Amino acid sequence: MTTATQTQLRRDTAAHINAQTPASGEPAWDTTNLRLRMGDGATAGGLLLPMAKDIQSGVFTYIPQGGTANVWTATMSPATPSIVAGSEVTIKCSTPNTGAFTLNIDGHGAVSVKKRSGGALIDPVSGDTFANGLYDFIYDGTYWEIMDELNAGGGTVSVSQGNLNTRLAV
Repeated sequence: MTTATQTQLRRDTAAHINAQTPASGEPAWDTTNLRLRMGDGATAGGLLLPMAKDIQSGVFTYIPQGGTANVWTATMSPATPSIVAGSEVTIKCSTPNTGAFTLNIDGHGAVSVKKRSGGALIDPVSGDTFANGLYDFIYDGTYWEIMDELNAGGGTVSVSQGNLNTRLAV
């Protein structure tokens, strides 16, 4: 006769789970937010596991912008331990920029934002972002680069005749 093995699942409020560091591989059910978390042995509260309802509603698609027009902040949940070259983030703008601006993720420090123009990195100008716009950023080790070429600049792109190939393929 085989004996069934029962697996315990921690069930508690978000506040109580966040105050703990679940062991590596330990699942926890957040009864406040109705979300599953998985312990990694290092992150307070464990790591959030996206559920179908989260993906469908876009909960983990972007981070809302905080701060001011030219001093952006964003807070991830759970917070990132550090920002390294290659880090990517999508931010939903709440306050359009009025000139050059910085981005501070999870309190790791304000970093200048740059955009590409003519193969060079330059400061954004007023109107490069707009309210409710979604912007992708990649940290290059020095700057946060706006990846949305069409969005950076109000959605206008200039192309010179020398950059166009007007030949028809036959």
